[in-house]
Amino acid sequence: MMKLLIHLLFVMSLAQTEQAFAQSYIPDSENISRASSRLMVGNAALLTDENNPAATWCPDAPACAHWLAKNSVFCAMPDSTNRLIGVTGFSNTKLGESVAIGVAGGIITNRPGKTGWAFYADVQHESGLQAFGLEVAAKNKSAANPTATPYALSTGVVGIWLAGGGDDKYGGPPAHPNNAAIVVLKNSSTWNKGLVFSQDGLTGSDGMTGKAVAIEMAEGHLIQWMDETYNVANIGIEGDGGTLDVVVKPAGTKGKLVTPKLNISNIPTSSEGLSPGDIYSRDGVLMVMP
Repeated sequence: MMKLLIHLLFVMSLAQTEQAFAQSYIPDSENISRASSRLMVGNAALLTDENNPAATWCPDAPACAHWLAKNSVFCAMPDSTNRLIGVTGFSNTKLGESVAIGVAGGIITNRPGKTGWAFYADVQHESGLQAFGLEVAAKNKSAANPTATPYALSTGVVGIWLAGGGDDKYGGPPAHPNNAAIVVLKNSSTWNKGLVFSQDGLTGSDGMTGKAVAIEMAEGHLIQWMDETYNVANIGIEGDGGTLDVVVKPAGTKGKLVTPKLNISNIPTSSEGLSPGDIYSRDGVLMVMP
């Protein structure tokens, strides 16, 4: 009887050892931890069953965007004085052959009348120096120093890449062009300026000496203004293969140029070879070809 009991205990111990051994060698593709319900981390763990964020440091609408925690499947809110980063995604291309992405967000808007965001940043600046909705700290440590043009985007580091149409390999091809790449708008307040270049933020100029390209476009791209009646005026480039001309289109049937000083170089001194509307100088007097 004792021998039988020892044998049974040995068999049970051997089975448990084999099971533990098998579990310790589960392939990476199957070694997945799953959370079928919501996961709250840090201060967010204080959310109650009633989904009331009053227990957290973001209690209600007057204080902050409390709806973010209430509507999250996964929410991480720091609750420490030395770790104030809520969520981090980190990757590198040496890990494998697949695409390496630090943080990704996706959205499918497939319900009429609804709006979706792949990424959303809510900024509430109360004190301190600055608040950023998004900062891209880009560092080029390679040996290459490429410079993109409208006709050759090249490789290298790009701060923001806005690819219209996405990838046809999934979801299908686009039916129409997208609306706009960047829109500056007003909610309950405005922006003091739309786009600002720091004095030494561009290669070639320190804001006092040298020259740097702030905006570069291809031929046919316009800078355009529009009024509430959709009446437009624009500045653009037209070319004939050998030359490029700056063309100003005024709004409506007429327009005017207002400037305290106008300096035009290389003005023709005769009307020979000019077309109607061209200007030339006759004894220091500006003339317009009829």
